[in-house]
Amino acid sequence: MINIRKNRFYNIKILRSFFIYLLGGTWHKDTKSRINQFIQKNDVVLDIGALSSPYTKECRNKVVAIDIIEKGQFGFSKQSIENLKSPSNRKSKIIPLYANAENLPFKNNIFDKILLTEVLEHIENDKQAVREMARVLKKEGAAFVTTPNLETVPLDSGIKEHFRHYSEHDLKKLFIPAFKNISIKRRFFINLFHIQDRYPYIDNKSNLILINIPPRLLFHFLYEFVLFFEKRIFRNRKKGGYNLIAICADPKN
Repeated sequence: MINIRKNRFYNIKILRSFFIYLLGGTWHKDTKSRINQFIQKNDVVLDIGALSSPYTKECRNKVVAIDIIEKGQFGFSKQSIENLKSPSNRKSKIIPLYANAENLPFKNNIFDKILLTEVLEHIENDKQAVREMARVLKKEGAAFVTTPNLETVPLDSGIKEHFRHYSEHDLKKLFIPAFKNISIKRRFFINLFHIQDRYPYIDNKSNLILINIPPRLLFHFLYEFVLFFEKRIFRNRKKGGYNLIAICADPKN
């Protein structure tokens, strides 16, 4: 006999998760796609401000994932360290470490790529962090950096842990002393009220009561559709944009 009350509760749970997922916009999927293109097969990667390493936990590269000791919602927790060391993540070769971006505990010229996704605005001495990034990168290495765009997202619109937001000019000025080649792109999103890196937990074996489709498959389809739609609307825009992406290559080290 079907438990109607239980099914109704599950439907509400699914709908709530679905709403949160849509609030996430195409943020996570777009970032992950770009990073997958940025990281090559044999690259040794440094993921700065990695938290639970949402963008590198599935790749097969050797990844050193660093973050500060847990403070509020930021930094590694003991549980996230254990999760990264679990057998299910061994294929990704992730090495989690407590470390500070302003004083990286590594020798010179050892990483092929560096990821700094939504972290730069949290670093007090950003110039020192950029110098450290250039120091530990190999001669032909590169850094992938994302940060809020000051032109459309004022600092008082960010969270309290942000020291600053950057315009395109600010980013170029920051990275020019340490890198030879800098490319900056703007990202546009229909839904700006994203919940970064937070995916609802949904059982893959369960289906919506009214729609016989696995929820993750349905969400994946919607993500692809919205991402396709957004790229065609905003591809020719040169001003504004919620987010900036900087690819900084060839460190001056």
